[in-house]
Parts: sequence; C-alpha cells; structure tokens
Amino acid sequence: MIDYMALAQEPDNSKPRLEISDRENDDLIKLEKNVNNIEATAKNFSITSRNAAKTALEMACQSRKLGKRLEELRKEIVRPHIDFQKALKKLVDGYTDKLESIEGSLVKKLSDYRKSSDDFLKLESEDGNLSIDKTFDFKISDASSIPAEYLTVDKKAIEGAIKRGIRNIAGVEVIESEKISIRTKK
Repeated sequence: MIDYMALAQEPDNSKPRLEISDRENDDLIKLEKNVNNIEATAKNFSITSRNAAKTALEMACQSRKLGKRLEELRKEIVRPHIDFQKALKKLVDGYTDKLESIEGSLVKKLSDYRKSSDDFLKLESEDGNLSIDKTFDFKISDASSIPAEYLTVDKKAIEGAIKRGIRNIAGVEVIESEKISIRTKK
C-alpha cells in the first residue's frame, strides 16, 4: 500500500513539497484499494452470459466513478496551488503586456525612422542589436484562380455533412464503425 502522506512530506529538494490532509490521504488510500480490487476482478473476468455482461458493465461503471472521484480529489488537493498560480500569472501578465507594448512602440518608432532615413541597416547597443529582414505576406485577389496544391480540405465541413446524413461526397470515403459508450448513474 502506498503511504501518500509520507510521499507528500518526503524531503526532496528537487521537487516542491505538497502537503495533504489526513482525510485526503485516507480518501486516496480507499481509492487505491478499490482500484486494486476492481483491477484484480477485471483481469481474469470473462463474459460468457448476459449476467456476466451486466457484471462487466457494473465494473466498468464503477471504474469510471472511481476515476471521477479520484479526479475530484486531485482537484481539491491542488486547488490552492492553482489559485496561487493564477494570481501570480495575472500579475506577471500585466507587466508582460506593458513590456511588450513598450517594445512594440519602440520598434515602430525605429521602423518609422528607418523609412525616413537610410542611416542604418544594422544597429548595435550594449544590450542587443537590431537587423532588418524583408518579410512577405499575401492577400487573396482572385480565389478561383488559385492552383489546387494551395487549397486545403475543410474537414469540419465534411464531418458536418456526414452528421447531417450525407454519405456520398466526391473524393471522400465515408467509413462506418461502432463505438460502445458507457454512461454512469449517480
């Protein structure tokens, strides 16, 4: 059995220490036992009848419920840390936005100066350097004359057509398959 409390409090300077409450530790231990029990039962389980199929469905649903509970517990444990990270990110993003705005404004001023003067192609300072590179962009002037190799297939449009029941689309093979889905009850 894993002692999650010991793992959480194990001194390891390479990783930040995460402390969890006794209740959270107990919940994790209970979940571990349940996962191990279902795993052991499911490992050699064979479905040979309708009742066995129903039992397999029950175990699959229990597995999903345990997974959801484990995820809820994980979120509960990490929530304070996530809230702190979000607050710190918001603070840093504010400064980053200001700094990017300052840099963008200065680059525009440098570009405007460069356009009005051939004073430099390269510029160096103690903190860095500037160089000028040519870039190219485009705008569509006549979509009907664009060569086929520059056109892409709209996968979302094809998926939408298939969902609407269209099965014959030139150049597209529609493949039917089955997928079993399981819904758990609360």
